[in-house]
Amino acid sequence: MTTFNGERFLVDQLNSLRLQTQQPEEVLIFDDKSTDKTTGLIEEYIARHQLHNWKLHRNTVNLGWRQNFMNGFMQASQDIVFPCDQDDVWALDKIETMTSVIKSNAQVELLCCRYTSFSEVDPSWRPTRLRESNRVRPVVFGSTFEGIRRPGCTFCFRRAILEDATQHWRPSFAHDSYIWLYCWLKGSLYLLDYEGVHYRRHSTNNTPPAPKSRTSATDEMALMIDYLKAADKILWRHKDRFSNAGYHRRQHVINRTLRFYSARLGVVSTGGFFNWLTFLGRYPVNVGLNRRAMIAALLVRCVVSS
Repeated sequence: MTTFNGERFLVDQLNSLRLQTQQPEEVLIFDDKSTDKTTGLIEEYIARHQLHNWKLHRNTVNLGWRQNFMNGFMQASQDIVFPCDQDDVWALDKIETMTSVIKSNAQVELLCCRYTSFSEVDPSWRPTRLRESNRVRPVVFGSTFEGIRRPGCTFCFRRAILEDATQHWRPSFAHDSYIWLYCWLKGSLYLLDYEGVHYRRHSTNNTPPAPKSRTSATDEMALMIDYLKAADKILWRHKDRFSNAGYHRRQHVINRTLRFYSARLGVVSTGGFFNWLTFLGRYPVNVGLNRRAMIAALLVRCVVSS
């Protein structure tokens, strides 16, 4: 678990960890220099419930949530790792259910459950469980580049992947997006039809996105290009997992998407309506993006940049 100024909702999450039907071997909490009562609350909670295998680590500098999570993963000593946010509520059988599934399926390196969202402004909310089958299915490599579809709080993964996975991780990469990407490329990413997390939406994590400037748009696309370059290196490291045709199909999807975003970055940087039209003509929407939404976004950017 990583924390930062989380005193408002933290106890609900701590309770859902403490009351798990299968107790974790260790709970590691990494606080990123909170300025509120977060660390005191955690210390008091651990002492009151005599949680001897729960450890609080205080960062000496603020690392940011990406680095904080990745540093924390590397300090885990157990075979299965569960990333945990500070403000959600877990189903009480989450650890038991997901641990059983991943240990029973050797091909699974990353397992993601389902989640349901709730709002802090709804006083009538109570945890409920939707119909579920506990069916396990892979996220297959198709004809388009696959972005993350589940937040990190739904993950459990094998710690054994970390030494190799971190070879190409960068501090700008979100921990969950990167681990999703790594396991998807390897064919070891699976989804579980089980609702394990009640995801809390509140004023801090659910603010409307601000209109994007040209600078933020270029930063976003440059980051995507970095992800794609990392994806190419990950794929090369694990090419022996695939047939020759399977490897080249994956490489084709990565390279095609990389060319698309590189060209899009160039157009955003220069702007101009006719540049956008040329781009749309040269690069039809074939990299997993919604055509109508893509064209609308590009037209808006033209207006902003002109």
